[in-house]
Amino acid sequence: MATRVDCCYAPNSLPRIDRTSRALCATFAIVGILMLARPASAATILVNASGQLIGATGVDVQGTLYDVAFVDGTCAALFSGCDASSDFTFTSEFDASAASQALLDQVFLGIYDTTPNLTSGCINQWECYATTPFGLNPTDAALRPGFVRVKFAENLFTTTGDMYASSELAPGMDLGDNNRSGDYLVYADWTPAAAVAPEPASMLLFGTGLLGAGVRRWRQKRA
Repeated sequence: MATRVDCCYAPNSLPRIDRTSRALCATFAIVGILMLARPASAATILVNASGQLIGATGVDVQGTLYDVAFVDGTCAALFSGCDASSDFTFTSEFDASAASQALLDQVFLGIYDTTPNLTSGCINQWECYATTPFGLNPTDAALRPGFVRVKFAENLFTTTGDMYASSELAPGMDLGDNNRSGDYLVYADWTPAAAVAPEPASMLLFGTGLLGAGVRRWRQKRA
């Protein structure tokens, strides 16, 4: 029969670990599990001095954290020419859909999903479409050259912001223009979130201290 050896048990061939050391070992193991099980931080909403939503940090898109900013202007100016899929953070419709859904679930919450014009770049009180570009139009190239495929996160006054849709935009279309399109469209500019340094490992230090105390006690008993 195989002999099990772990930090809280010793077979007859090894020095027996007393109850105190077992308790210390168990505590250390629980501390480690709790550290690994810490929930991910929620997205942090960013607002300007006027109370307008200008973006968010730490938005979880399929398990990866991103920062997003809501910006006006043309796709060409905002996304490195807007003439290649590599200009965009998300390059497939599936990923752009996930990003749009993340906006609805994590960013357009509370007052922002019922008051669209509180989102920077949207002055229409009834609707605001946060536009995530993800690629070039692969069809109708002769009729619509250079058009960009986008995914809209639709934030509407009459709903709680639970829809998204696909469409296309011309790279030179200025969403900051004072026209109907400029009133309710804004680009969502996504970037991978900066790596967050681990929190001061107070729990780990505490557990290490307990383990050290247990080892010292065990050595004293052997002496």
